[in-house]
Amino acid sequence: MIGISYDPKIDRFLEYIGEKAVGDLQKISLEELMGEVRCKWNDKAAFKARNAELLAKLRVLAVRNAELAFGLIQDKME
Repeated sequence: MIGISYDPKIDRFLEYIGEKAVGDLQKISLEELMGEVRCKWNDKAAFKARNAELLAKLRVLAVRNAELAFGLIQDKME
């Protein structure tokens, strides 16, 4: 994934997953974008491994959030 900033929530998400925006929608150049594509393409095995670890962590957090939401719904129903 290559992030392009257009809203603060995108920047926060990218930071959360350990990435940075290549640039913002108003100022990004083709050279910057293609430079990042080449960088990630040339080291795709490392990025793939890191992303697999991150995805596993995000799945655990997603399940936890669902459990918390379910708990809140149950509390409201009692």
